[in-house]
Amino acid sequence: MKIYRISQTENDLYIDVESLPDRRRIYLKRRDGEANEYGEDFVGKLTIQLDYFSSGQDMLTAFKIDPEYRGQGWGRKMIEEAFKYQERPLYVNPEPYGGGSDYDEVIDVLKKMYGKFGFEPYQDNFMVRKVK
Repeated sequence: MKIYRISQTENDLYIDVESLPDRRRIYLKRRDGEANEYGEDFVGKLTIQLDYFSSGQDMLTAFKIDPEYRGQGWGRKMIEEAFKYQERPLYVNPEPYGGGSDYDEVIDVLKKMYGKFGFEPYQDNFMVRKVK
């Protein structure tokens, strides 16, 4: 396991990269180490499964940021950090956690967000970002 620390000063947060044989995680952590309401020591997490189900494809399987840290550019920094390690096409299925009456609207918002990062429609509901 390799851990890389990327220094950031805004809001007393930093980005932490964890590389494992089957996945890469990008964490957004508080410098004071205080846990959130769920006991987690991070306020944002992005997970990429490498060689997803032995398919030769990488899949972005989780991307979340605590609500109080959204809209400050941290999500962009996290995903851009993940792209630095991208070696093959990266896929995502932009679906929100849970359901609800606004499910279709949330999917549209997620597709627009991922589109801003270079993801393009692929098959069914999936999107892909090719290696640049």
